[in-house]
Amino acid sequence: GHPCRYLAEEWADKKKQGTLDLSDWQLVPSQPYTPQQNNSCDCGVFATSFAYLLSENLPINKVSIRMLSLYRQSSASPAYPYAR
Repeated sequence: GHPCRYLAEEWADKKKQGTLDLSDWQLVPSQPYTPQQNNSCDCGVFATSFAYLLSENLPINKVSIRMLSLYRQSSASPAYPYAR
């Protein structure tokens, strides 16, 4: 399915009121150089990394496995004490 439709459906399911206005959103297509997830556990890391880079107008082809590893560690650090 289309990512915007998915987001709108998730919004409707979770919020139970109103609609998500996606009229100003621009879908950024994947490029041949777009880094690919190579396991089944980093989808959140990839999604939030790409969202951050796109929100800062930074190129997504600069994502490296090393960067994702550091991002995963830094985003998990605040939650670590609660994971015990």
